[in-house]
Amino acid sequence: MESRAQAILKRSDLADYLSLNFNEQVTYQTRYVGRGRPGTNRPTQTIETHTWTVEVLRQTAAIDLFNRLAGWRIYVTNAPPPGSVWTGQ
Repeated sequence: MESRAQAILKRSDLADYLSLNFNEQVTYQTRYVGRGRPGTNRPTQTIETHTWTVEVLRQTAAIDLFNRLAGWRIYVTNAPPPGSVWTGQ
């Protein structure tokens, strides 16, 4: 899971701006098998549950630097301004 998440960050060019921390919590629960009341010779099974949490940390210094360097983009067109009538000349 960690390698897939890192691959997604690299493919999206976000690896420099986000850090991921993965935590796994494992819990075990013992249950009786079958119906009826519990007894001394009754078989049990242990269920193992894995819970993953992902913490995303923003690299604010790198994000601020990117925003400063990105700046505004100016686009030029020869289309008439909105609301004007094009004469076709």
